[in-house]
Order: sequence, then structure tokens, then C-alpha cells
Amino acid sequence: MPVRSLAWCNQSILVGTRGSAVLELSLSDGSVQWSVEMHWKGHIHALAIHPLKDKAITGGDDATLRLWDLHRHRCVLKFTLETASRAVAYSPEGAYVAVGLGGNPRKNRHKKDGTVLIYEEKVVDGAVQL
Repeated sequence: MPVRSLAWCNQSILVGTRGSAVLELSLSDGSVQWSVEMHWKGHIHALAIHPLKDKAITGGDDATLRLWDLHRHRCVLKFTLETASRAVAYSPEGAYVAVGLGGNPRKNRHKKDGTVLIYEEKVVDGAVQL
């Protein structure tokens, strides 16, 4: 699968693919530590690792942001956007997530393409929310 996004994660690297999977590759020997299908449609274009916690956030063509527990290798939050995303980044302290919106320019454009959104990540009643 062609690579669409990369993020450093301790002694490994996370790889987002065109097939909507994310792989964790060991830096010591290149072996696949785990792999999971993360989005149901399109590509994963956006991938960021939390600066302080064992979690990551992904975004892509399916117009969702997904928050992942890297220890348990599972999705803990799915957040629907108005259109596809192309970039995500955590703030240095990890309290905020910036999301760059934009889909395929050759297909239908959305009025929010080119917008940057900022969400506060918080825990309410034991559940993570954006």
C-alpha cells in the first residue's frame, strides 16, 4: 500500500496508508508490530501522535477524526467532520488538536476546504470528547 502519512512514536514509526490502515513499524528491525484498518473509506492523510500520552489521531477521506489508544490498538473516539481532512496536529501540551480540511480538488469541492479547525480535547464523565 502506498504511504500517505508518517509519525514518530517512541521506538517505532506509525505509517498511514492509502488503504486506510495504520502500521506500527519497529525502528530496530523494521518489523510490523501491529496493523489495523482505521477508516472505512478512502485514504488516511492525517496522522499525529499525542506529545505526552500513548494515543494518536487520524483523519482522511471519510470525513472523520479518530482518536486511537496506541496501547490497546483501538479507536476510543470517532468525530464526524463536514468534509475530508488532510492534516492534524496536537498542540505542544496535547490539549488541542488542529485539523486542516480539504478533499480531492478534482472531485466535488466543499465550502470548508482550506479551513483550519481547532478542537479542545477533554474528558467528560470518563469519555474523551472534542
